[in-house]
Amino acid sequence: MRVRDVMKWPVHSVRRSDTMGTALRLMRQQGIRHLLVLDEGKLVGILSDRDLRSPEVPGRWHAIPWADSLAVESVMSSPVMVLSPDAALSDAARLMHDERIDCAPVVEDQTIVGIITSSDLLQILANEEGRSPVPN
Repeated sequence: MRVRDVMKWPVHSVRRSDTMGTALRLMRQQGIRHLLVLDEGKLVGILSDRDLRSPEVPGRWHAIPWADSLAVESVMSSPVMVLSPDAALSDAARLMHDERIDCAPVVEDQTIVGIITSSDLLQILANEEGRSPVPN
């Protein structure tokens, strides 16, 4: 199985100059945990819900009081690890494990074509395990 078989599309993004508040609202509206950060259409960073958590309110990433005064670029992770749509799922899992990341944008010919997350990989594993016979 390949990354293209499980990647998600569309991929949601913000601009590096957008505020954390904008990013938080988009994540809540879309029910997602990761946003790509673009600058003139070019991938320059990635933002996860972990990047947006407030130290004052642990676990409550939607309650940051200064979210509308801080630009995304000040908290985004960069450079971004990317995968090809033709990469094996084992390569995606290895990258996420080795780099301690929860997602990777999928890029083909310098164009973002999707995103794959650790949750996607766990779902595949759970589905495969569910079809396997239970050992006696």
